[in-house]
Amino acid sequence: MGVAFAGIPEAVWGSQAPAFQKAGVPLIPIAVGETTASPVVPAGSLDGPADARAQASAIANFFIADSQGRGKSLIVNVPDVGSLKIVTDQYVSTVKSGCPDCSVGTVDVTLAQVGGGQVVPAVVSALQRNRDVKYVVTVQGEFTQGLQAAVKAAGLPDVQLLGINPAKFNQQQVQTGEAKAFTLLPFNIMAWKAVDVALRYAQGMSVEPGDGALPLQLLTKETVGSPQDSIDRPEDYEQQFKKLWKVG
Repeated sequence: MGVAFAGIPEAVWGSQAPAFQKAGVPLIPIAVGETTASPVVPAGSLDGPADARAQASAIANFFIADSQGRGKSLIVNVPDVGSLKIVTDQYVSTVKSGCPDCSVGTVDVTLAQVGGGQVVPAVVSALQRNRDVKYVVTVQGEFTQGLQAAVKAAGLPDVQLLGINPAKFNQQQVQTGEAKAFTLLPFNIMAWKAVDVALRYAQGMSVEPGDGALPLQLLTKETVGSPQDSIDRPEDYEQQFKKLWKVG
């Protein structure tokens, strides 16, 4: 038995960790950024810092290659969300260290702007101030609903969209060429990993940070396939987990 949850920062649940430890129930946070080392949080965060940095590095390296080492990009950042800030920091770091002739900036948005659907106007405004920028990178695909139409309406037709965690409409944009590339983590596998953490905890086994790295995919026009909520590879992951658990 364990309690898995997504996106809730440690500041909200951290004070309850001793009670869960006393009850013998592990906490299994998902996509919450950094977590304090604790026996009751055996894996830290699934889709944690290592996975976030891997996604950011992959899309940064795609940007560098696609722009032939001379591109200019803006990444949408939500500083109040720790896991997204990790992505932003890693993207910026990778570009700066790997491409001296590239430039990178951020578009900082608040949670209120995210909730109010004001991310796209903020990005368009930033692009109008920086008309030589040709790449927008988003830390969440769903933030960009309507972005391409808004960019074209603003007289900026050559802006390319990159990012992580694409929504289905982003995957469709990759298919049609409206977006260039996204990285995607397999969310169904993440749920199975949460069960794996709980089982390991119950048996007193050690657990790697994140219960091991998640498979990472780079989605381009050549690789995206049919838009899905979760594209899970390897395809036989369920059988692999069951074999590991010696069930079924």
